[in-house]
Amino acid sequence: MKCQKAQLGVREHFWDEHKADINVFLETLIMFTISYANGLPNGKNVYF
Repeated sequence: MKCQKAQLGVREHFWDEHKADINVFLETLIMFTISYANGLPNGKNVYF
């Protein structure tokens, strides 16, 4: 049980460290996807 708890603590720490990076990455990916999808029919990039 101790081992499992230690693993969870490490995982939480890792998540806290990288949460901002992950959010920025996801936002960039979403914006790129939206602009690419909107750019296909009319050639314009639209950001929401």
